[in-house]
Amino acid sequence: MTEIFLPVNLPQEDVKSKSVVATTTTTTTTTTTTTTTTTELQRENGHPAASDVDARLQKYATESKKRFRSDGNAQFIDLATSDIYRNFSEDIWAREVTDDPGVNSVTDGSRCEILILGAGYGGLLVAARLIQSGVDVNDIRMVDAAGGYGGVWWYNRYPGLMCDVESHIYLPLLEELDYMPKNKYSYGTELREHARAVAQHFNLVDKTLFQVKVISTAWNESTKEWTTKLQSTRKGHEGFLNVRSRLTIAAGGNLNWPKIPRIPGLDKFRPKAFHTSRWDWDYTGGSELDPQLVNLKDKRVAVIGTGATAVQAIPHLARWAKHLYVFQRTPSAVDVRGQSETDRAWFEKEVRRKPGWQRERMMNFCAFLADATPRPEVDMVADAWTKFPTYSSLTGGPNVPRMAEDVPSYVARMNEIDLQRQEKIRARVDDIVKDKATAEKLKAWYPGWCKRPCFHDEYLDTFNLPNVTLVDTDGRGVDSFSENGLVFRGEEYEVDLLVFSTGYEVALNTSPASRAHMEIYGRDGLSLNDKWLHGAATLHGVQTHGFPNMFFIGLTQIGLTPNITVIMDYLSEHIASILVDAAATAKSQTDEASSNTKYPFVIETTAEAEEDWTQQIAAGAYVYATMAQCPPSYFNGEGEALRIAAEGVESQRKLARLGAWARGFDDFVQVLRRWREPHDLKGLTVTAI
Repeated sequence: MTEIFLPVNLPQEDVKSKSVVATTTTTTTTTTTTTTTTTELQRENGHPAASDVDARLQKYATESKKRFRSDGNAQFIDLATSDIYRNFSEDIWAREVTDDPGVNSVTDGSRCEILILGAGYGGLLVAARLIQSGVDVNDIRMVDAAGGYGGVWWYNRYPGLMCDVESHIYLPLLEELDYMPKNKYSYGTELREHARAVAQHFNLVDKTLFQVKVISTAWNESTKEWTTKLQSTRKGHEGFLNVRSRLTIAAGGNLNWPKIPRIPGLDKFRPKAFHTSRWDWDYTGGSELDPQLVNLKDKRVAVIGTGATAVQAIPHLARWAKHLYVFQRTPSAVDVRGQSETDRAWFEKEVRRKPGWQRERMMNFCAFLADATPRPEVDMVADAWTKFPTYSSLTGGPNVPRMAEDVPSYVARMNEIDLQRQEKIRARVDDIVKDKATAEKLKAWYPGWCKRPCFHDEYLDTFNLPNVTLVDTDGRGVDSFSENGLVFRGEEYEVDLLVFSTGYEVALNTSPASRAHMEIYGRDGLSLNDKWLHGAATLHGVQTHGFPNMFFIGLTQIGLTPNITVIMDYLSEHIASILVDAAATAKSQTDEASSNTKYPFVIETTAEAEEDWTQQIAAGAYVYATMAQCPPSYFNGEGEALRIAAEGVESQRKLARLGAWARGFDDFVQVLRRWREPHDLKGLTVTAI
C-alpha cells in the first residue's frame, strides 16, 4: 500500500530530439509487440549510446500507445452512486468499534470554533500544529466517514500491507510522541495504531465524531460561520446533522474511494469478490497479525491489478491459494525493498541524535528525490527511493527547465539517467524469474517516473511457484466476466475468489470538494466545483478566494515529494501560523473585549494574490515535459491529461494551473517561510468581527 500524490501529467508541445519520444495518441490498440530482451546499454564516451537510447524510447512509446483508452476514467464504476456495487466501498471495520468516546462530540445544531474534515494523518497533523501554536484543543472538532483514525490506513488491512516510505520519516510526530517505529517500513497495524496514538497524545479522542459523511459545507455571510451538513452512517443513529464553525479545514485524503473496472458481465459474476481495501478475513482466513490464509487452500483465486498494493498482497495469496491467476495490464517496476527491524541502539545513535531530527531526516530524503545539486553529504534514509533522482520529473527540483528552449536537454538528461535505473530493474526480473517468457512480461517498459515505483523482495519470486499463473493482457485488461470466472482472449479462467487490486478514484481538473464527494459553497453561494471549472486557483495551496475561513490540506499548487506526511506537516504548520497572525491582526483592529467569539476575524486570500501564485505554478509546467512518454495511470488521470491537453491552448493553461511548485519541495518550504517572516499576511485580508 502506498500513500500517493497526484502530479499533473502536462504534456508540452511536441518536443523532437533524438533522445525524446513524446506521444499523445489516445487510440486503443491490441497489437502484440515483439519482445525486447534486456541487455546492458552500450556506452559512448561514458554515456549510453544514442542508438540504444532511441531504441528503448521507441519501445516505451509503443507500449504506451497500446494502453490508451478512449473512456479514460469512465472505465471504472462509480461505487458511491452504484446500488449494485456500493458494498465494495463500505466500511466493514466500523462494526468492530465498541469504544467511541467522541460519539457526542458533534451533535445536530452544535457549534465549534474549528471543524476539521478528516481524521487521517492530514487531519491529525493540522490539529496537532494548531494546538502547538496555542489553539485550545476544546475549540477543535474532527469528523470522518471512517470508523476510526488513520484515513487510508484505517480501511486497508490486506496481508502484506506496509508503507513504501521509511517509517522514521513517514510516521508523523515521532519526536512529540517519543516513539520508535518497529521496522524500517511500517506495517498496516502500526500505521493505524500510530494515528490513534497521535489523537490520544493531543487529547483529540473525545473530540472526534466518526461514521459521518460530509455532504456539504456552506458559508453564512451574516453569521460569518460555516454550516456543515453531515450524514451519520452509525448503526442505530442514521440521519443528518448540521454543525456550525468559525473556521473549517478540509483535510480529507486522496485514497478515499476504491474503484473497480467496468467490465462486461460483472453483474452475473457469482464467485466471492472484494477490493483489497476491504479485505474479507472471514473468507480468506487469518488476520492482520497472523495472515495465514488457510481458507484458500482449496480455492482458485484471481487478482486483477499489479500495482503497488498487488505487489504486497500477491505473495501472501500465492502462499495459500490452490491456484493464483494474476491478471496484468501494465507491469510495475519493482526494486529492492530491504525491510528490517529497527535496532534501538542504532536508532538512538544515528536517527534520534538531536531535537528536530525527524524534519531534518525528512528534508534530507526530499533533497535526494529532487535531484538536488549538490546532494547532502549523508544519505540518511539510504534506500531505493534516494537512488531515484529522476523522480524529480514529478516532484520538481532545482534542475527543472525554466523556459521552453531548456526542455529538450532536460528531457534527454532525465531519460539518460532513468534508462540506466530501469535497465537494472528489468535485469533484476531476469535474475529472479526463471521462466524467460514470464520474465519478459513482468518488465516495465516506461520511464520510472510514469507510475508509482514499487519495492519488494518476494513479489518477483512468486512467479516461480507452480501454482501461480501470470495472465498478461498486453495492455488490454480482462475482456469480460462469465458466471464462474474471467475471460481473456476467449479463454475462461474459473475461480472461487476475485480480488480487485485496482486502486482508487482519481480525476484531474476536479476541486477539493469533488475529490471528497462533497459540496463546498462559499460567499454568495459560489460552488467550489464551479470555480474550478475555470481553473484551479489558490494561495500556497491552502486557501482560495471566495471561501473565507476555509483552508485545505491537499495536493494542488503545492510542493511535492513521495513522502506525503512531510507535505501535510508543513501545510499544517503554514495554516497554524496564518491563524496565529490573523488573530493578532484582528486584535489590533478592534477591542478584544467587544467580541463574543474566540476567533473574531474573517480571513481570505485576495483574487490578485491567488492569481499571482497560480501563475507561478503554471510557469513551472515545463517540468512535466517528460510525462508525455507515459502510459495511462493515476498520475495522469488514466490518460485524461493528454486528452485535455489535446483540446487546445486554453485547456493546456487549465492543466498548468493544476501543477505543483516546480523547484521542488525544499524550495516550496523556503518560499512559505519567507512569506511568513514579516507576519503581514501579504495577499490575505483579515477583517475583525
